[in-house]
Amino acid sequence: MRLIQLRRYDTKKIFIAVLAVSFILRVAYIFLPSPIWWDESIYIGMAKWIFSGHEFGYFEPFRPLVWPLVNGIIWLLGLNNLFWGKVLQVVFSMACIGLIYLIGERMRKGAGLLSTTLLAFTPVFFLFTNVSLTGIPSMFFILLSVYLLMRGRPFFAGLAGGVSFLTRYPHALYLVSVMIFFAVMTAIGRQHREQIKEAAVFGAGAGILILPFFILNFYLYGNIFYPLTAGASLVSSDPVLASQYFYYIRHLVFQNPFILFAVTTVATLFFRPVRKNLVEKRYHLLAIFAALVYISYFTWTAHKEVRYIIAFLPFFILISSTGILELNFKNKFLVPFLTVGIFILLAANIFIIAGTRPLEREREQFYGYFSDKKGARVITSTPMIMSVSDVKLIGVFDTWSNTLSFYSREKENLDYAALDTCGLACENGNCEAKTNLLSELNKETLLVHKGEVGNCELFIYKIP
Repeated sequence: MRLIQLRRYDTKKIFIAVLAVSFILRVAYIFLPSPIWWDESIYIGMAKWIFSGHEFGYFEPFRPLVWPLVNGIIWLLGLNNLFWGKVLQVVFSMACIGLIYLIGERMRKGAGLLSTTLLAFTPVFFLFTNVSLTGIPSMFFILLSVYLLMRGRPFFAGLAGGVSFLTRYPHALYLVSVMIFFAVMTAIGRQHREQIKEAAVFGAGAGILILPFFILNFYLYGNIFYPLTAGASLVSSDPVLASQYFYYIRHLVFQNPFILFAVTTVATLFFRPVRKNLVEKRYHLLAIFAALVYISYFTWTAHKEVRYIIAFLPFFILISSTGILELNFKNKFLVPFLTVGIFILLAANIFIIAGTRPLEREREQFYGYFSDKKGARVITSTPMIMSVSDVKLIGVFDTWSNTLSFYSREKENLDYAALDTCGLACENGNCEAKTNLLSELNKETLLVHKGEVGNCELFIYKIP
C-alpha cells in the first residue's frame, strides 16, 4: 500500500521539526507561572517526609513511591521541586515522543512519524507537561517496555514495565495486557515454547521490582495489596460520572479526532489469512489489547478525569496511525487532511499556553506564610503549602466535620491551622461544623493571616 512518498532525508527533517516545535512549546509553557496542583503537592510532601525522617511533609500510603523518591532527590539538592519537576516532565515527554516514533516505525513504515506528531500535539498530553505528576514519566516506561519487547529484550522490558507500575499503579494493566498478548501469540503462533519462555522472562523482569514492593507492603501494613486497594477505594464512588460509560471514548476523540482511525487497524487485522495476519502484526495486537484493557478498567471505575487518558493514549495513537495508513489514501487528499488536523492540534497547544493563568497573589501569600516556619505542625485543607514550605502536615481534610473532630482531639499537638474555605465541604448541606470550628479557633487561637480569593476565605490560625 502506497502512501506519502517521502525520502528518508525528508522524514528525518519532519521528525526533527516536530521535536523542535514540541520542545520549544513545552519549554515556554513550563516557564509560565501557574496554579499548584493538589497531587503534585502531595508527592513533594511525601518526598520531604521520606527524606527528612518524617520531620517534614506528609505521607499517603496509597500513592506510588517512585515519583516521591525523584522529588526527594530534587529537594535534597536544594532545588525548587515545582520547577524542576516540570523540567523532568519536559524530558520525559520528549523521550515519549522519540520512543513512539521508534515503536511506530517498527509496526509500519510511516506510522512512527505520524504517531510522533499526533502524540506531541494532543492537548491533554501537552497540558500536563506543566504539572509534576506521574502520568508522563510512567508513560515513558511503558513505551520503553514496548520498544524493548520489539527488540527481543523481554527481561529489560519487564523491568521497565515494573518501574511504570511502581510509578503509577494502574499500569498493572499494561502487565496484564502483555500476558494476554503472550497467551494469544502462543495459541495462534507456531513457536509455542519461545512464546512461553519470553513471557516468563518478561514476568521475571517485572517481578524483580514488584515482589519487594509487596514484601514492603506486608511489613508496613500487614497486607501486600494495601496501597492498591486503598487507592482503588478513593475512585470507587462518583455519583455524577459513574454511569458515563462513554466518558473516555468521548474525550479521546475530542482530544484527538484521529483516534477514530483506530477502528481501521482493528478491522484489517482480520483480513485473510487471519492467523498469518495476526502473527505478522503482533504488536498491533498488543496495542489493541492494552487499549481495550485500560479503557475497560477506567470506564468501570466510578471516578473519571480527562487526565487519566494519558495512561492509555499512546496505544490509541499507535493503532490510529497504522489505521490511517491502512486506508491507503491518495497523497493529494491525505497530505492536506493530515496537515489541517495537525495544525488544529498545534493551535490547541498554543491556546493552552495563552490561557495559562498564574496563582492568585492572595493564595501565593497564603502558601508562602510558612516559608520561615520550618517544621511547624499544621492541619490544613490545602496541601499546596508543602510545595513551598518545609512544614509537617498532621492532617489534610476536605470536610468541616472531619477538621473539627481532628482539631478538638489533637489541638495540643498542633502549631497552626491553615484553612481555605473552598477546600472544605459541609456534609449533607449541614454547615454546623464550620460554625463550631471557626468559633473554637477564634476563641482559642490567634488569627495571623487572612485573605480572600473570590468567595474563598483563607485563614491561618496560630495555636498556642
